[in-house]
Amino acid sequence: MTTPKRAIVLGAAALFLAIAASELRAQPPGGNHASVPTQSPLAVPSGIHDDVTTGTLSRTTDGFTARPGYVGPDFLGTPSGRAVVLTDTVRTTTGSNWSAAGLIRNETPAIIRNPHVTAHLFDAGHHELATAQAPVPLVTIRAGEPAPFDIQSNLSSGLVASVEWTVSYDTTARVAAQSSSTTGAASSDDAQRTIQFSVFWKRAYGYTDRMYGYPQNDGAKGPYPYVVFGEVHNIGAQKLTASRVLAAWLDANGGVLNVDWLTILPSEQDAKPQSSATLQPDGYADFIYRNTDASIAPRLNDARIVLWGVDSVQ
Repeated sequence: MTTPKRAIVLGAAALFLAIAASELRAQPPGGNHASVPTQSPLAVPSGIHDDVTTGTLSRTTDGFTARPGYVGPDFLGTPSGRAVVLTDTVRTTTGSNWSAAGLIRNETPAIIRNPHVTAHLFDAGHHELATAQAPVPLVTIRAGEPAPFDIQSNLSSGLVASVEWTVSYDTTARVAAQSSSTTGAASSDDAQRTIQFSVFWKRAYGYTDRMYGYPQNDGAKGPYPYVVFGEVHNIGAQKLTASRVLAAWLDANGGVLNVDWLTILPSEQDAKPQSSATLQPDGYADFIYRNTDASIAPRLNDARIVLWGVDSVQ
């Protein structure tokens, strides 16, 4: 078959609805919420922080919300005033070496920077065996916003009986000069992200219909890859110099199945795919994600996609 033509998105309102869906365009999800979660009234001192998550921490979610630069779960409940690991989103390995993927949430009233997640791994006697650490892919996380992490270790998963989590971060504000193509004024970390998304279609992994041409050109033999195709849009008034799109895939229970950066498809003919795009005000670029890993891709077929958009200035 030929590749389905990309539908044209007319107007910011239609684009916003497509973002909130974060699914096939013809399949809007229920329970969208555009409100920002209530923020903690606690003041967060500037500097380096280490926030510990102990015991079972649960945050309920009221469906997906859409904000510039983010489409995903809107977690409910009273913010703790800390950055926490949402333990009910964490999925760990059942074989081989211990690893985990999940979400943290910034429950402070301020933007946090350079977050890192540390897993303290304990045996059945609650003796600490090792620690595993990984940076969160997003350099800044706004108040109330979740962000994904993916941690690997060299310790056999069969030895790990329990895990305690620490989230380290910095709340020191950073002011960066904008590029000469913008107004020349200073830009702080609390500036709203100005990236919105549309997911045009997804193609399940397996022996499905073969696609030809742009944006997906399958080989002669299957199984064909899992594919997500869509568009990123700069709704702001300033040029974005290196816009990137990060995705996490959630299972039916909200657990994180996969975390990965998406590929940008430049508009210029014969241009190579890129990790980022330069977007003028009201500029667009297509994005695509392909996964051929038989241990991961089949699980993504029915998963829900969470998207984050960032620019190099952040």
